[in-house]
Amino acid sequence: VYFRASRKTQSISSVVIAGGGLLNESAAGLIGQSLGLPVTVVDPLRKIQIFGSGGGNREILPKIGTILHVAVGLALREVA
Repeated sequence: VYFRASRKTQSISSVVIAGGGLLNESAAGLIGQSLGLPVTVVDPLRKIQIFGSGGGNREILPKIGTILHVAVGLALREVA
C-alpha cells in the first residue's frame, strides 16, 4: 500500500514474502488475493544440500523453511 501511494509511476507485478506467519498454509494465498498480485514464498533451503544421516526429520524442512531464512543467511555468511 505504501509503495503504491509513494511511487505512482511504478507498478508492482508480484510480491515475495517470508516469515513464520507463512506456516499457516493459506496465508500466501490470502495475501495474494488481498493484493490482487501473484505471491512467491521464499524458500531459503532451495539450493542447500543436506548431507549425512544425522537422524534429523528431513520431511519437516519444506514446511518450516520459511522461518529459517535468517538462520540460513547467517550460516552462509561464513561459507561465502
